Amino acid sequence: MLRDDAPVGPEERGDLERALATMRRAAVALDGASIEALREHDVSVVSWVDRLGVGPATRGYLYAWTSAVAGAPPEAHPMLAVLQVLARQEEVSPAAEARTVALANGATALAEAIAAALRFFVPEAELLAATGHDWTRDPWARGGWMSEPPGWATDGTLDLLARPHGRVLMAGAGVALQTPGWISGAIHSGRAAAVTADKELVRR
Repeated sequence: MLRDDAPVGPEERGDLERALATMRRAAVALDGASIEALREHDVSVVSWVDRLGVGPATRGYLYAWTSAVAGAPPEAHPMLAVLQVLARQEEVSPAAEARTVALANGATALAEAIAAALRFFVPEAELLAATGHDWTRDPWARGGWMSEPPGWATDGTLDLLARPHGRVLMAGAGVALQTPGWISGAIHSGRAAAVTADKELVRR
């Protein structure tokens, strides 16, 4: 449903402005924050929003917005991950503002979207084939990306998942230490794994 008015009524507009300002300040403060400071945010969105003392409409808006960002319900996703996305807003915004292609027609539309991207970035490339996967219906994935539970970023769980297993290095959005579940996290994780592979495995 689309709406032209504000997401909350005038009686809670102050709550919404205060909540968004608090989120922005918290996101900016993440850079160089101590582990103790990070733990304050590595709680569920529900617990974090409870501290703000906002009205029900503002709470509902924040739940809806953070769930769209996280791909998980507010009780199952840490506010820290949402704040990390906000902290990298300059990186994320261009993608959000870019023209999107609705892949309503399955593989054909997917192939057309990929071919259009190739023409833009690598004009001489030719797309030979394309396929897709319905991650939402996949019984093992049950969704499009990993959404870590509250606490994982600061209790060592993400570090453990990203740890090398012998000569096997782990990389990807699911084990990223920064913005896990997002493409920026996948890039950072992949780069770190490549540097480690070059240093530990190739140059020995």
